[in-house]
Amino acid sequence: MKPPGHPLYTRPFNDTVMWTSIFLIVIFVLRFGHLLRGIPGTILVLSSQILSLLIALFLVRRKSKREAGFTGFKPWWLAVVIPSGFLIGLALAAFNHLILPSADWIVAMDRSLLPGEFSDLPFWSTEVVIAFAGGVLTPLAEEFFFRGVLMTGWRRRLNVWLVLVIQALIFGFLHLAHVGVELFPVFSVDFGLAANILAATTMGGFLFGLVRLKSGSIWPAVPAHAAVNLGAAVVFTG
Repeated sequence: MKPPGHPLYTRPFNDTVMWTSIFLIVIFVLRFGHLLRGIPGTILVLSSQILSLLIALFLVRRKSKREAGFTGFKPWWLAVVIPSGFLIGLALAAFNHLILPSADWIVAMDRSLLPGEFSDLPFWSTEVVIAFAGGVLTPLAEEFFFRGVLMTGWRRRLNVWLVLVIQALIFGFLHLAHVGVELFPVFSVDFGLAANILAATTMGGFLFGLVRLKSGSIWPAVPAHAAVNLGAAVVFTG
């Protein structure tokens, strides 16, 4: 008889390592395709979000949704994480903007992520696309993958605080690929910008993981993530 709380999948730790590796390899291959072959940045972003969602849905079985955090939560969490996330996003973006003017990458990214045929659209149209990606698709995909599948799989082998740090670091490094920071000497590297992005996104990943851990659910981390993105966007695009 299978005991309650059976493993999320057959080999939770090894499977999570394998699928995380595959995910990161695909993203960086797409990133170099974007650099060397002119693949539209939207392909990079949408592929990463769709892939992370597919992996999460593939690995999370019906009977283990609760273990992975796909469960109910106390409504007061929303009253905490949404305003807090927005203020944290504002503060991080404002601080980054003051100490590192090159952090204005977010403004340029709005258009660089879109294929050339969209470049003549009104600015508000571009913003609608980015708002949907940053406020809906990205929080869902990244929280399902990082704070759902990855955290659940690794907690069976590692200390929970170590898992929080590891997933946050992977989350941070992944965002270097999204925003055009190159990782090898053959490309122009802005190390100040890279460190800035890595620090901000790693901190965000840790906070989202903490929300998921303390609330016992993946769902409060999704609006928290969206609120942080919104707060940052207000500063960088305001």
